[in-house]
Amino acid sequence: MSQNIENDYQAKNNSIWKIVICCMIFIIHTVSCAAENDFQIWTNTTAIGSISKKHSKFKYWLEYQARFGDDSSKLSQLLLRPGIGYQVLPTTSFWLGYAWIRTAQPFSIRPIEENRIWQQLLWSKRFSQVTGTLRSRLEERFIQDRNHTAWRYRQLFRLAYAIPNHEQLSLIAMDELFYHLNHFNIQRNVGLDQNRAFIGLGYKTTQVSTIELGYLNQYIKRPLREHFNGNCLYMSLLFNF
Repeated sequence: MSQNIENDYQAKNNSIWKIVICCMIFIIHTVSCAAENDFQIWTNTTAIGSISKKHSKFKYWLEYQARFGDDSSKLSQLLLRPGIGYQVLPTTSFWLGYAWIRTAQPFSIRPIEENRIWQQLLWSKRFSQVTGTLRSRLEERFIQDRNHTAWRYRQLFRLAYAIPNHEQLSLIAMDELFYHLNHFNIQRNVGLDQNRAFIGLGYKTTQVSTIELGYLNQYIKRPLREHFNGNCLYMSLLFNF
């Protein structure tokens, strides 16, 4: 009886993942047919942990990203994102932070710098073999040579499936929507900004570190130019102390 229940649960999990993967393939194919395309390499190193044992609910967030564009021939974007957070529940935390970004071609015609203030709600919970994560982030963006602050909302959905008999290995699917909340830069920007979809593998190397590797598709809606589609090899090193 228990074996039948386990088999049914496994079959449902497999069906869900087939639907997720098919949806992501459809989205990626649709946006890539009508956009400027570029092959890129993205790297990410992020460390999250408690500030101290005594104040374990207070957290820090340290993130560094380097993105290589123009067919991975040049450094196109550099990002530093520190933050502090508070764990209100075992599944839920609130965060506040700062980010500095330098952007060049093909994302920007000329190199520009940007400063951001960001706030986010992070929720994560494990259900048997599957861990679900939701991240809601609000950004106030101060872009070089722009007169107005750009307000942007981001919503991330992520599933990580621990592969049976290989608990260190997981299959990961993620999608993140970016939405402009106001007009800025003398353009009608309100609405969809971009979408990022990721499919790949995660490998837990130690109790506190995980490597993720896979394909990330970045679609950017550009008001005055052809939309942009980035096909990215994504590599990430994550620490959770």
